[in-house]
Amino acid sequence: MVRKPSEDSYKKSPCGEGELAALRYASEGFQIVPCHSVEQGNCTCGKSECRKAGKHPRIRKWPTLATSEPAKIKAWWRKWPNSNVGVATGAGSKIVVFDFDGMDGEQTLKSLVDGDPSILSTRIHRTGGGGTHLFFRHPGGTVKNAVRRLSGMDIRADNGLIILPPSSHVSGRCYSVESEQPITAIPDSLRNCHKEDDDHKESKDDDEMKSMKQGGGWGLGVRKRPRKKKRSHGISAIKSDWRWKNHFQGSKGFDIRKCSTSPDVSWQ
Repeated sequence: MVRKPSEDSYKKSPCGEGELAALRYASEGFQIVPCHSVEQGNCTCGKSECRKAGKHPRIRKWPTLATSEPAKIKAWWRKWPNSNVGVATGAGSKIVVFDFDGMDGEQTLKSLVDGDPSILSTRIHRTGGGGTHLFFRHPGGTVKNAVRRLSGMDIRADNGLIILPPSSHVSGRCYSVESEQPITAIPDSLRNCHKEDDDHKESKDDDEMKSMKQGGGWGLGVRKRPRKKKRSHGISAIKSDWRWKNHFQGSKGFDIRKCSTSPDVSWQ
């Protein structure tokens, strides 16, 4: 069911002046994306049960349309003055963000800091839900997104998206800046934090991750997943989906072969 946004949903965000914040971030080189905000506990997209309230872009093809051009940003905020401020993470904005969420994320962050306090020597934002965003410089090459790389910890990198202060949150709180220290390089303690037995499957309902790219490159230990193929019926589909061994002759000269159900998975 789609709920028509009220007139109030087009007013400026109660958390602060989003346009000024967006222009400031843009001056630092961040690629800005206008996102839906939260009004009276609901997302301004109009969906009564939006699963990403205040966290998804107002524009299509945002990975390519994200910009640091002031004229474009001003035009967006004239059209949607209460927008939350999003940033396209990755090479364009030259940032990788480690996102710690919930009690699990808080405990993971505490454990990492106990081992390497320098992790906190960078820019830090607090989310409206009480989570923590740690900003680090993009190292170049390809850096992939990852969900639950450690318990309660996600990585937002190439083709990722996060929300910036002073945006609104469904909890009623606002995103805020905890530390404006210069953004530092990713410390070794975070580069090597992956676990080889962690499946870290992408969340199917995670709109922030839908545009993430697969492929090689510098991946923070993220596993390279096999590309999924569309399933169809018939011998041709089976041939395309499986690795074949020990063939035997079928009708019309067609080789029908047994398959292995455990395709190899390589780690970067």
